[in-house]
Amino acid sequence: GFEWCCIPNNTRHTTVAVWCDFASLPRVPGKSETDLEFVSFLKSLHSDATTGLIGLAAVPGSAFEVRPSDMHLRLSCAREELSDLETAMGVVERAVCIICTESRV
Repeated sequence: GFEWCCIPNNTRHTTVAVWCDFASLPRVPGKSETDLEFVSFLKSLHSDATTGLIGLAAVPGSAFEVRPSDMHLRLSCAREELSDLETAMGVVERAVCIICTESRV
């Protein structure tokens, strides 16, 4: 699930922080066995040729003393355009789809 937190500021940028629970995500070696693997996988997707750099920051829950196997992440996106947030969440959706597809193989 997602818990949204919009942080207003005095610039034209909007900052959105999301605390995410990916516990139900299938475990795929190298992609989603721990929160650190999932963060690394997200990073590989948000800077690839398909998406480009979009300003998505992912922090593993283990940085907040949550067990790595619990699969919690803090996602943040601070951009001028709301469409950038949609692109960032599209990267997360793409990652989940890839992992779900690979777990069925």
